[in-house]
Amino acid sequence: MLRVSSTINVAEIRARGATHGITRCPISTRPLDPMVGNRCAPTIGINDPTGVSATGRRLCPMDGNDTGCVLLSRVSPTSYRMEQYVATLESLVLRKMRKPATVNKAVAALSSLGTWLVTTGACSETPARRLRSIAEQPGPPKALEPSIVTKLLDAAHHTGDLRDALVIEILAFSGMRASEVAAIQLEDLEIGLRTTWARILGKGQKQRRVPLPKRVGALLQAYLDMRMAGEGQRPTSGPLLVGERGGLTRSTINRIVTRVAAQARITPAERALVTPHAFRHSVATQLVRKRDLVTAADLLGHSSLSTTRRYSKASPQELEAAVDGLYDTA
Repeated sequence: MLRVSSTINVAEIRARGATHGITRCPISTRPLDPMVGNRCAPTIGINDPTGVSATGRRLCPMDGNDTGCVLLSRVSPTSYRMEQYVATLESLVLRKMRKPATVNKAVAALSSLGTWLVTTGACSETPARRLRSIAEQPGPPKALEPSIVTKLLDAAHHTGDLRDALVIEILAFSGMRASEVAAIQLEDLEIGLRTTWARILGKGQKQRRVPLPKRVGALLQAYLDMRMAGEGQRPTSGPLLVGERGGLTRSTINRIVTRVAAQARITPAERALVTPHAFRHSVATQLVRKRDLVTAADLLGHSSLSTTRRYSKASPQELEAAVDGLYDTA
């Protein structure tokens, strides 16, 4: 269990979180442990649901729960728990059961929590002060081969569901995250004859405009026509992508991708690589190779070129081909 100062109760934490603009999970009224009166997620993803959920996923394993919330008790301290958790992850890295990135993400999440505890006065100094990230040599992100993307697009158009086809088309040509695709609003679309632009609110509440090519725009119009036939009028506001219960969620996008991948003519090994984020990696890789880093960074919403630069790294297969052909005379 994650432990904080004995003088801090949940009501005070909730009040302090509100004062500092902290986004948190709903408070439960049912104690989950004799030492726990309530629960919340005191992460510092200020007004950033993406950041909150990502940080929560890193903190909850340390806390021994998978509720999506960090449990708060009235016992201190936290340093020992944090350091033991990171040490456990480091031992898994040594045994090749985890990657260095797992440790570094956990350190970043715990450091954010420590900063929040200091900011709100729960601690005089951050309990994460002794945590250190470990060096890593990341390879390029796992992008899909263009041939696989082509087969997925073909499968999407043979599902008989215009919505599912539109989801795959947007993912394949925009580089959006699954959560961004699900959140597209009709009023945020600028539909043109050649290009459709979508205003996106991404990570860190950063806004950007993403162009969708003519083929995606045509499919989007067909999907809206289908919705008009079912709803009686052409929708002009609200979510672009809807299901029986309203707008789609990130989980629904994941299921659509999985369903389309299952129908595509690809191998099981290739199918295992297909995720919504793999489309984002594919778009980024193609842009970096065929255009430039600045274009890729702007389309993806990266604030730093160093984030985009990793897509310029050669894959193991490309390195093998490079050394094999070093002295070819043909």
